[in-house]
Order: sequence, then structure tokens, then C-alpha cells
Amino acid sequence: MTRAATSIMRLGLFSLALVACTSGPSLVLNAPEVIIRHINVVDVERGVVLRHQLIAMREGAFTYVGDDVGCVDTVPGARYVDGTGLYAMPGLFDMHVHVCWSDTNATLLLPVLLSHGITGVRDMGGDLRLVNAFKQRVLADATAGPEIWGCGPILDGDPPVFTDFTVPMDSTTDMPRVLDSLATDGVDFFKVYSLLEVGELERIAAYCAEHNTVFAGHLSELVEPERAIALGQHSVEHLNRLEELWSDDPNGLDSMLVLMKEHEAWSCPTLIVYHRKAHMNDPAIRDTSLDAQVPGLQAEWEGARAKRLARYGSPAQLDSLDQRYRSQQRLVRHMHEQGVRMMAGSDLGGAPFVYPGTGLLEEMERLAEAGLPNAAVLRMATTAPATYLGVAGMRGTVAVGQQADLVLLRGNPLDSIGHIRSIAGVFHRARLVVPIED
Repeated sequence: MTRAATSIMRLGLFSLALVACTSGPSLVLNAPEVIIRHINVVDVERGVVLRHQLIAMREGAFTYVGDDVGCVDTVPGARYVDGTGLYAMPGLFDMHVHVCWSDTNATLLLPVLLSHGITGVRDMGGDLRLVNAFKQRVLADATAGPEIWGCGPILDGDPPVFTDFTVPMDSTTDMPRVLDSLATDGVDFFKVYSLLEVGELERIAAYCAEHNTVFAGHLSELVEPERAIALGQHSVEHLNRLEELWSDDPNGLDSMLVLMKEHEAWSCPTLIVYHRKAHMNDPAIRDTSLDAQVPGLQAEWEGARAKRLARYGSPAQLDSLDQRYRSQQRLVRHMHEQGVRMMAGSDLGGAPFVYPGTGLLEEMERLAEAGLPNAAVLRMATTAPATYLGVAGMRGTVAVGQQADLVLLRGNPLDSIGHIRSIAGVFHRARLVVPIED
């Protein structure tokens, strides 16, 4: 049996106490429930690995993270994990998902996300009843899925892009009444969309400023991007409008990026979405072994593929799509180099052929392929989302006092971002999630 396999067996089957030291310094761990010894800890903030560490967890939080001194007092009933050869990093956030559109997603999507190391998600449009129900489900059982921050229905113009899970708005809309209702029902933020008129966006921004909340989403096609950022749009989803500036007015783009930094507006580029658009002709983008995780979407996805290929079917057209994707990668690298705050998201449930869990891991790989350093990519899925969501200091790093969300990997993700797929175990609020099988 390999060392990694032994570690997995201990994760899944054993709850052991450590043997007391008979000599030398002893480490008091305050009766932890879980002790991981001889582990390499990935410090995502500094982009370094701390070798030969010990992690202790109790009541959902990290109670010790530091050098493994070799002597630990006996801890009756504690779960022992031998972390030799493994790497521990914070739980991941997928900052652009749509999981709150069906009751069945509580059992189909949420556990799969968690098993891939995703301990937090931002739901970018769906049924607010399900947002609240899924939140309560995870609050009651840490092994049920990731924590959710959600917006409920999308705010769009009238007529809207989509009719499902959307509140159409125009100049006659009683904005305070609508937003008060959503706030009372528990939304964490408001999502704005592509066909909002400037007047409605201004009224949403005014409400958010008055009520100390935020709006985020698409840059409207009907509002100058600079105006949206100046009004306080907290995040820009995808590359819409930014890509136009990148192609037509690079100086204008850089002015826009400066404005985003000044107003602390974030980017969630979802490169995986643009990869899918550019490579619809590739059969490999559909993984039939994962289709059962998203029942009912395959026909919709194949319909999107057929429409795309009908429009871009020739070799020259397909090549132009690939070249466009390369340009989008360069745009994302440029935004990072210019210091724009960025976070990782997959658009699960919103884009064809994006699967739960693997979608975020692929997004991280595509960000690295675009030229972002591995450490920066890791921060985009850990510390950056925690800062964006206002929970920095409580989540996002492996540190004493923070919520014990932890992913154990067989390889160092700072050496190769692909090692984020080598998951040996996941902890959410110090509760063990069943390891993914080899």
C-alpha cells in the first residue's frame, strides 16, 4: 500500500489518540477533535510551503497550526491523520455558480462540489427559496455541501434576457419596495444584468449605498462600463464589455482598470466559459461519466453546441474562435498584471459543459495557462473570495481561529496547479468529507 493510500485509509476509517511523550517538549492542543501530523501546509498568502506542520481542529475551527515538535500529549478520542507527503491548503470558493434552480441539487450538486474541495460558493441567480433552504441544510450538516452566498433572482431590464429567476425593471418599478422585499427574504447581494437601463442601475446603486449592501453582475450593454463602476458595482462577471475595450481601445481599457482598482471592483473572468464557446467542436468537452450529476441539462447543452457550430462551422471560423480565446487569455493576464482584484468562478449551471467541482478546478488551470502565477490562482479561489465576501480573518487561510475548511492534496499546487485535482481528503468546519476515490 502506498503512503498516500495509507493516509486516505486513516482519513476514512480511524479515530486514534496520540501516544504521550515520555521525554522532550510536549505540545498542549486543548483537546482537539482532529490532529493532522507531519503535513505540508500551503501558505497561499505568501506562496510558500511550510514543511512538517501540525494542524489541530476543534468545534469547527483551527486551534493549532504550526511546527510539529514531535511530542504531543495523549488526546483521548481525537482523530489522527498522518499527513506525511500530503499538502494542506484552504478550502476553495467557486465564486460564480447557479445551483439554486432545483430541489434535487441539494443531493446532486452540493456534495459533489464539497468533495472537490469547494467549501464556499456564490450563487449568481436562482430561486431564493432554494438559496435559503440550501443554506440551512449546510448549516445543520457541514458534510452536506459548501456554504452559500446568494442573490436570488437577477435584476434586468424589461424585457429581460431570461424570464426565469429574473425581476424585470423599468422606470415605473418601485425600486425600494422590490429591493426591500429581496433583502427581507435574505439575499446577500443584488445581481444586475445585461439589459438594465442607466436609470434603474442608478436607483439600485443608491439603494445599496443607503442600506450598506452591494450589487454585482454583468456590465449592462445599455450603460457605459465606467458609469457602472463609478456607481459602485462590486464585481464584473465574465469579460463582457471589457473584451470590447481590449480589442478596440486598449487605452480606454487601462483607464477602466484604473477605475476598477480605485472603486475596489472585482473581476470574475470565468475563462472556462470562453474556452467552451471556442471549442464546441471538441467532443471531449462533454464528459458522459459526469452527466448524471446534471440531469436534464444535456439536451440544452447539445442544443447550444449545435447552434454554435451552425454559426461557426468552417475550419477558418473555428480557428478564429480559438484565436479569440487566446486574446481573452491575454486580457485576463493583463488585468492581473495591472492589479485588478480577481477571483475564480466556473459558471456551473449557467454555461454548457461545465460540471460541478471539476469546473472550478479547470478554471484554475485555465487561469494558470493564461500566464497567472500558481500562487495568484490559488489566492483567487481562497483568500480573494474571503476578502470579497467580507469574511477575511474567518475563512480563506489555514490559521488558528479560522473556520476549519481544508483540502489535502497529494501534490504541491505551487509547483503545478494541476495538483489541485490530487485530492486525498476534504474537511469542512472540521468535519471529514469522504475522500475521492483514485
